Amino acid sequence: MTTARPLRLQFERQIKHLQADVLRMGALVETSCSLAYQAVFERNLTAPATITAQEAETDRLYRHIEADCIQVMTLQAPVANDMRLLSALLQLVRDLERIGDYAAEIGQLATKLFSYSTPPCLPRPWAWLRTTSNGSSPIRPVRSSATCSS
Repeated sequence: MTTARPLRLQFERQIKHLQADVLRMGALVETSCSLAYQAVFERNLTAPATITAQEAETDRLYRHIEADCIQVMTLQAPVANDMRLLSALLQLVRDLERIGDYAAEIGQLATKLFSYSTPPCLPRPWAWLRTTSNGSSPIRPVRSSATCSS
């Protein structure tokens, strides 16, 4: 019973390390999405290159976190809440990696759109956000008075 406590402490350290890595990956993907937005709406020419570099780091983190989760599952044999947490982390990093891929694709598409002018029916970027009464800014599309014709 004396060896159980150090093993549990080691397990908890591994979980905290995994959670920190997932947070780092989430922040990276959030930045990539913001840069993709800038590339499309603000015509930021440097954003797509930055997104591509961040995508490589996102992929590296994905592989690293996935391997660490599998290692913890096989060596520590977690049960109940611990197993659910590890499963959720695996799902989360897979989704974050996919979102990062989408941001990279949007950045690549933005480079192809740079040569075209912005359609008049597309609202300004700041018009896409509305501030609520409590000061938060959820993303809600704002209908434009102009309509695009096909």
